[in-house]
Amino acid sequence: MKPKGLLLPFQTWPQSGLSFWPPRMDYPSHVEPYDVFSSEARDIYWKHLLRLDKMGIDAWWMDSTEPDHLSFKESDLELPTAAGSFRSVRNAYPLLGVEGVYEHQRAHTSDRRVCILTRSAYTGQQRTGANVWSGDVQSTWESFRHQVPAGLGFALTGNP
Repeated sequence: MKPKGLLLPFQTWPQSGLSFWPPRMDYPSHVEPYDVFSSEARDIYWKHLLRLDKMGIDAWWMDSTEPDHLSFKESDLELPTAAGSFRSVRNAYPLLGVEGVYEHQRAHTSDRRVCILTRSAYTGQQRTGANVWSGDVQSTWESFRHQVPAGLGFALTGNP
């Protein structure tokens, strides 16, 4: 996607797989989010997921669909996307990313439900088969104890 100009040139997740927070900002991951507002970029993204679909994987854990933007600079908001400046469209980023996967899977097959797990919540997400997860939490019973009421409270908002 980079040669086609379909990546947004800001860094996300400078360092992964760490047991501490925040990560070191001087250790770049070279991960750049794709322009979900570009139909060509969504097509390319789906092409990669389709390889997994052919192996029987048909549920998608789409982490960081907001996207994480830990090295934020004010100038990043003026970066162009296929729909305008990132500033003017960034709140729609999760919707378009999830919607792109939903629409491609529906076009590929209509005999399976679309199931997408995303960390981003937005009105109407259930129409794209999206469900929210709470983000990274520790794998402990204590953490799980807090997740249950948090999830129930979230569900009371009408979101799945």
